[in-house]
Amino acid sequence: MPLAMARPWKHPKTGIYWLRKRVPDDLLRVAGKREEKRSLGTRDPAAAKGLHAAALADVELRWSNLRSPPKALSEREAFDLALPLGDWWIAQHRDNPSAQKTWKTEFGDRVLAPLPVIKDGDLSSLDRPLAAEGYFDVRQMEQWCLQGASELSEARGLQLDETGRHLLARCIARVIQRASLRLKRLADGEPFEAITPFAIHQRASPASSRETVSFSKLVEGWTGERRPGLKTVYEWQRLIKHLASFLGTRTRLR
Repeated sequence: MPLAMARPWKHPKTGIYWLRKRVPDDLLRVAGKREEKRSLGTRDPAAAKGLHAAALADVELRWSNLRSPPKALSEREAFDLALPLGDWWIAQHRDNPSAQKTWKTEFGDRVLAPLPVIKDGDLSSLDRPLAAEGYFDVRQMEQWCLQGASELSEARGLQLDETGRHLLARCIARVIQRASLRLKRLADGEPFEAITPFAIHQRASPASSRETVSFSKLVEGWTGERRPGLKTVYEWQRLIKHLASFLGTRTRLR
């Protein structure tokens, strides 16, 4: 019997609303599952309706990408995919910024950097990176970025070749390097409000004297508390953008 997929599905035990949508027959093999299921994270039926519409649009976009041939990313597109990770990285470490030891900023500019140019058949330049300080730290950070690129492309349903995956990983490295440098500023005592976010937040109306909180700010707080994975963060960032578009404005909670 076909599933009712046109509206949010309420879990009988938790009361949390979900999106449930049957995967089209032509995508069963590439999707690897028969049904797309996503928690909407709310028990409020009114909020679930808007979140469901946004999540459904995201699923449809992912399926459209899966039907498309392998995509050649531009550098701008790769950066657009990677930028939400900057805010996520800061949210992960904002309370204890000096404890961030995974990404070593002193070597960050070397992550996925181009190989040395060979001149006149002299191969000795290829041996120099092995002897450089931080070589193994750089390799570890590169693997982390490549894994992140795989997760992000999977979340969006993008079929990237190795060149596109490498480009996306390199953009992730640049974003995380910038985010880690901002964390160092926090560790030096700068207020969090002085750290410019990676995502673009619209300014609150000057006519309003009440403090407003953007959806993206709430997601940032949630990531700081729950420490979700890269793929989860990316999906929720996209979900909020689609919801804002569905409502016709950058929705703000008062």
